[in-house]
Amino acid sequence: EFRRVLFRSTAIRGYAETLALPQFLPESREGQRAVKVIQEEGERIEHLVKDLLDLARFEAGGLTLAQEFVDVDELFERVSERHAKAAEDKGVEIVVEPHDDIRLVGDPHRLEQAVQNLAANALRHTPPGGHVRLAATRADGQVRVTVSDDGVGIPPEHLPHVFDRFYKVDQSRLQTGGSGLGLSIVKAVVERHGGSVSVRSRQGVETVFEVSLPDRSKIEKTA
Repeated sequence: EFRRVLFRSTAIRGYAETLALPQFLPESREGQRAVKVIQEEGERIEHLVKDLLDLARFEAGGLTLAQEFVDVDELFERVSERHAKAAEDKGVEIVVEPHDDIRLVGDPHRLEQAVQNLAANALRHTPPGGHVRLAATRADGQVRVTVSDDGVGIPPEHLPHVFDRFYKVDQSRLQTGGSGLGLSIVKAVVERHGGSVSVRSRQGVETVFEVSLPDRSKIEKTA
């Protein structure tokens, strides 16, 4: 059923893109605005269905994860590059904290998806002049990747629910502007890699999402 909806949303977006061509674009501002809304809503529905498909596959155990070395420096560089324009437009600085040479072991696409979702969530809720920080450490047999920001923060009563799908917090920072599934996907990705994800926040000061994964790099090197 999800695939059918995805196909239809893709078709709608395709027709909207056709309407946006100069030879088909309505002459009135109202008509042009309507075409733009159709395009944006088509993209939003498409992203939502793709996220739901991902979650369904994770929960059903239907996704096979690759087991490769993932260089954290390269991972952070890709995350920074992807969000550089949005950060610049908003006046937010993305900071990569210094760290030792660290490599994760897991599926490179899915691990990047998790960190990208955390960075997008942080950037979305960091005001101009703020910072989004990416950091990694190794300790006690764990690799810890943190994405933090100095945005508005999360009220304490909502912290236990931030990874629930479609969960929203009134007058706060969670999930607005996205599909409402970004943090749920982070949790699913991390847990499929045998890890865990947590969040701590002080309102108006900082919010820190921490991903903890088993440090299998030494084991993999000697295997």
